[in-house]
Amino acid sequence: MGATAGVLDIAAMNFALKEYYNGQAVPNVTYDSHPTLAILPKEEDWEGKVIPLPANFGVPGGCTVGPPVRGNGIAATPDGQHLILIHMSEGRLYLLDTETFTPVPINLSGGDFAGGEAVCSADGLLLDGPTLYAMQFALNRVAVIQLSHDRLSGVITHYLTEPLASNPATQFPTTMANFGHSLYAVTYGGAPPSPDFVVRIPK
Repeated sequence: MGATAGVLDIAAMNFALKEYYNGQAVPNVTYDSHPTLAILPKEEDWEGKVIPLPANFGVPGGCTVGPPVRGNGIAATPDGQHLILIHMSEGRLYLLDTETFTPVPINLSGGDFAGGEAVCSADGLLLDGPTLYAMQFALNRVAVIQLSHDRLSGVITHYLTEPLASNPATQFPTTMANFGHSLYAVTYGGAPPSPDFVVRIPK
């Protein structure tokens, strides 16, 4: 079943994000209380839109590690026909067709299922060909997933852990970028004076 799109209030979203990152409570952030996917405008004459997601994206999942965050990291396929979305505290990946925006679970095997599911506490996602990298925030590692051709299943082949696991100063990675033979991750420093770092992770 396709989703009904609403208009995205960019000004309200920007204000809410500014309030959030100033450490203040924001009761009206759509993504804090409603299962929603936002499509942000790239052109000034388009207002963007919001896509309602299923009810499970509005409630925390059962993972025993990491924060009770719901929908989080997102990656797009090169052809623009699909998005891959993580439910962080469910530890599950979903494939969304960009015509219907109906999420379909991606069946994962392999790995150690730390926290109770395949990719608990996964934050940033990065798709590189058939390989999906999932940054597991609370576990200080990157899950390396080989996806099937239709992207409806995948195998966790291994984890990238260094230098995240051995250096306390570079723990709690959030998102990442791909350059050459390495990933570059941004860590969450928490409350001041803890700094954020950009960390190189060999692939």
